Amino acid sequence: MRETWDLSPLYNGLDDPAFLEDAERLRLKAEELVAFAATLDTVDPLEGLKKGTRLMEELISLEDRVTMRPRLRIAADTGDGAATSWQGKLNGYT
Repeated sequence: MRETWDLSPLYNGLDDPAFLEDAERLRLKAEELVAFAATLDTVDPLEGLKKGTRLMEELISLEDRVTMRPRLRIAADTGDGAATSWQGKLNGYT
């Protein structure tokens, strides 16, 4: 008996508009964090800590969700080129 995982609770596929939107949000959130880090010497330390923590929490939460779909597909089929490609692209964002 061959069983497959139902990954639709994450996204309906790697071409799902919600997945593509979240992948773009991940890229933008990573850019936002890098830009913020470049300003740390000009902000109040406590405010910087608060904002940095919030940005990191948002980034990690989004990253966990977005990268899960390709990771699970690769776990089930290491020859899944589309999932491997997406995993590499997403790793480049963070």
